[in-house]
Amino acid sequence: MSVGFEVIYSPHQPIWVPVDTTDVRYMGQIVYYGHKTPGNTGGVKAMVVSSGFTDVTNFHVPFGVVIGDNNATPVYTTLATALVKVQAITGVDTAAAQLARDWRLAEGMYSKGDPQPLVQVARITPDTVLRGYFRNSATVGTTCLTTLSPTAVATTAMTFATFGFTAVVDNSTTYCVKGANAGLYRVGTDASATAATYTREWPYTPTTADTFKRVNVRQGICRMDLDTTYGLWIDNTAALTSNCYGVNVLKIDLSGDAGTEYCDFSFVADHFMTTNQARLTT
Repeated sequence: MSVGFEVIYSPHQPIWVPVDTTDVRYMGQIVYYGHKTPGNTGGVKAMVVSSGFTDVTNFHVPFGVVIGDNNATPVYTTLATALVKVQAITGVDTAAAQLARDWRLAEGMYSKGDPQPLVQVARITPDTVLRGYFRNSATVGTTCLTTLSPTAVATTAMTFATFGFTAVVDNSTTYCVKGANAGLYRVGTDASATAATYTREWPYTPTTADTFKRVNVRQGICRMDLDTTYGLWIDNTAALTSNCYGVNVLKIDLSGDAGTEYCDFSFVADHFMTTNQARLTT
């Protein structure tokens, strides 16, 4: 099972940055840094669920993905709501707590003798391509995508028990796991939790013995949201009608085992603007 985001393309070299206050930073976590609403940060913080369309409430600017830390010995923490262990580092502020640490590795603008907690971050810019893994929960990182068989079928429509989300029109993707259409993807045109419709028909009429997966994104410019606590996975259950990030999805792969399904995407340019006038609001 894969947890955490990966940078699969970036034109920039990784850099070292401080951990904010006494926060815990995790490997694979998307972070923001600097200006935000309601206050600024002295180090990187987790970028989690969006507030408003393209996060117009908080104006978080994606800064990077955590790929390392300066703990001399790696520390692994069990995520409270995810039931998995992830490499982590905890921030400290006092001089005594900093000097009590055993640290290594930091480079760049920070001296190797600087005892403050630091993380190495792979930078996110409008050119950066990320890989994120789907989970069917906003809080539990081990809840995998649902695989279902339809109860009613046609080449243009199918009825399912819920996949865990209510679709936004032209913002969902259905994948055939087993059946005559196995390996094929179609974009859903519905706004339903159970009644999926398609303008581009399935070439072979599905049956009620076939199985499918469905995700809350599509290839191209679409809506997406992250988990509520960690910034470590794509929340496939998010209601994307008013709170969401804008992303450009390049590839969706639902062919793998449970917990390994992913998509490759970049953040749209709006997310690198810090004013309301520069961000999409609908």
